[in-house]
Amino acid sequence: MRRAACGVRRAACGVRRAPALIIGSWCGKKFRAERVRARAGWSAIPAVRDGQLCEIKSCDILAPGPAALTDGLRQLQALIAKCASILPPLEQCGTKYQVEQTHDS
Repeated sequence: MRRAACGVRRAACGVRRAPALIIGSWCGKKFRAERVRARAGWSAIPAVRDGQLCEIKSCDILAPGPAALTDGLRQLQALIAKCASILPPLEQCGTKYQVEQTHDS
């Protein structure tokens, strides 16, 4: 039962946050984009709607060692850059964005 409750909580969180990109990586399992698309209410999420469901192999991002800092980071950067290149400019998104700056004294 606990697993189902956790899954429901995660599903609700994904719908609320509306990411433009979803990157999955499971240890020892293949990322199943069709399972993400099948989640109730997730068809409205921009990443799901626009087909921005991507996988990084666990050996490249989750395994201890330098691969996460080399191969994994490089793949993350490429996926984010690709997604950013297809997004409209922020002023066209209809959402107000605030940038907070902090200054060390």
